[in-house]
Amino acid sequence: MADSGKEVASFKSPGRGGQNLLFGCRLLNQFAALGVEHIVISPGSRSTPLTLAAARLNEAGRLTTHVLLDERSAAFFALGIGKATGKPAVLICTSGTAVANYFPAVIEARMTSTPLIVISADRPASLQQMMAPQTINQTHIFGDYPVMFRQAEEVLENDIRGDKTYSLAAEIYGTSIRKAGPSHLNAAFSKPLEPSENEADAIVKQVLNEGPELRTQTPSPEKILQDDDGLNALFAKLRSAGRPLVIAGPLNVSSNAERELLNITLRMKSVPHLLEATSGMQLSAGEENLIFGYESFLRQGEIRDQLKPDFILRIGPPAVSRALNDFFKVMHDVPQWCFSSSEHIPDPVKTSERFIQWAPFAGVDAPQPVEASSVSVSEKWLDAWQHESSRFAKQIPALHEKSAANTALTDGHIIRSLIGILKQKDLKTDFQLFVSNSFSVRDVDLFNAGKLDVFQVYHNRGASGIDGITSAALGTAIGSEKPVWLVIGELSFLHDTNALLQLSRYSGPKIRILVLNNSGGTIFRMLPVSSHKQQYKTYFETPQQIDIQKLCAAYGVKSIRIENPATAEDELNNAKNMDDAVVILEAVTDTEHSMQERRALWENA
Repeated sequence: MADSGKEVASFKSPGRGGQNLLFGCRLLNQFAALGVEHIVISPGSRSTPLTLAAARLNEAGRLTTHVLLDERSAAFFALGIGKATGKPAVLICTSGTAVANYFPAVIEARMTSTPLIVISADRPASLQQMMAPQTINQTHIFGDYPVMFRQAEEVLENDIRGDKTYSLAAEIYGTSIRKAGPSHLNAAFSKPLEPSENEADAIVKQVLNEGPELRTQTPSPEKILQDDDGLNALFAKLRSAGRPLVIAGPLNVSSNAERELLNITLRMKSVPHLLEATSGMQLSAGEENLIFGYESFLRQGEIRDQLKPDFILRIGPPAVSRALNDFFKVMHDVPQWCFSSSEHIPDPVKTSERFIQWAPFAGVDAPQPVEASSVSVSEKWLDAWQHESSRFAKQIPALHEKSAANTALTDGHIIRSLIGILKQKDLKTDFQLFVSNSFSVRDVDLFNAGKLDVFQVYHNRGASGIDGITSAALGTAIGSEKPVWLVIGELSFLHDTNALLQLSRYSGPKIRILVLNNSGGTIFRMLPVSSHKQQYKTYFETPQQIDIQKLCAAYGVKSIRIENPATAEDELNNAKNMDDAVVILEAVTDTEHSMQERRALWENA
């Protein structure tokens, strides 16, 4: 690390509490210098030096702090900030089981290449393995999911000038950014945990006077993996293919190379593109080669045969669509290549013959362009896809009108109504969309026959869990400073009830949470186990008896109940225009009618 030449004063024999706070202030202040903006804290005792440091730096205008009682909710909230900003939020918690609650979000951060910094406070080595209260083995508690792990006890005791602390901060931050994932620092503190208030004032003043210009260099980037030969071969393949097909699944905050490659292939106007909503690329695409309805018509064997490509390019993580994944299997004799910045081959169906890995870390130059005019595609190839896409598009208005005339509200109707709201011009550059897992993420594609008019689509498709969705969506609103619509099933919503603690005092950009209350985990109705009638409902679908309106009222959060399909779109529109920062809309939908609508599209292409 380079030193600016400024003399760094030392404290006169700081006590243990002073050393603890000095470390916390230097660490977090250096994070701020490097780019961290948000610190997410869950209350606890052993983390006192870090919490006091964060609070003092917040008062000095260096960082923004958020206090969330539940560690699991806090971790997903921080994850959402990382998704929205591309920079890690810092999590701070006490020792013991508190840190274990971070694990699901740490997994999701690694699997979606989202930067995140975890600092877990710990007991010192002298109290380990002694049955001391709130003491567990926190070394590598997250296994190999963090992109780096460090212990901090030695730094606390042997760092008068702060060189080790500043270097440690740069390494933690730089690794989280370059490797696009979670960094974990386990920091052991001995009592007394904090100094006196007067000594704390002096420590904070000292740290603020030290920098941040002192040591802001990040470690040199490590060697970047990029397959130049594979990329050249890919462009050659696209040029020579007569029936090429491009498909994109969920993209993440670090998916820079994937987006730039798609910007290249989308200029090839004769090449059909199947872009899932979670790719966030539909708004960037032209109308000519964007195909909709594939979740419907690709389920039909005769149509699949007619649309057989001679080359399939799969960009990004695996597709969500079941129809697409089945299509890959049926087309096993067709050359299929994967292009991704992921660590592992994104090919759960095992049909790709080549994996091109490019820019696995954020901020790396993306592929060089290929001339669109050099691609020689069969004239009728795109027409065949557009024909099926247009035929599908005609089914949607008819389905919408039919469901509006029924007394039962369906999942499909409320999704189509929301998509209609999102198409309004005043929302195009404002609202973002966060889509939960299970049916929600599938229905947004199934019931849509046109561009999804939002500039950013968020998701938790790494481990595809239903935990922490509301907290993550809240984090994206805070991080992006833009309003967010969240589409979520009632089981996912109830799974993250502690997010209501934060929503009850939230005053940031508008967040609208559309809860599809369809009586349980209806996603299981897609599986063979649903035929086991006696066990299915109790052990799989698990309908709940919670009154969501009363639950929201208990937290002081505004909620609206939607039951009438004829007024659903107006109610969504009215809720969107309300001044309230948070509005939860519970759409009570009919499970059977909802499944009938899905089957109508699946089976009658």
